[in-house]
Amino acid sequence: MDDRTEGLLGSRYLKLDRLRKEGIDPYPARCSPSQGIRDVVALFEAMEDDRETMQAIPM
Repeated sequence: MDDRTEGLLGSRYLKLDRLRKEGIDPYPARCSPSQGIRDVVALFEAMEDDRETMQAIPM
């Protein structure tokens, strides 16, 4: 590895260590859903009904 790569990795390891010392899990294995599956299905079905009026948005 070159010096730049080693410096970047060292910086990332320091940040990772700091997060852990602050009690923050940098890689949480859980999440809280914001909507239930029924809500998602209803939104999807509503979008299908309006499909003809929807326009693609370039990214």
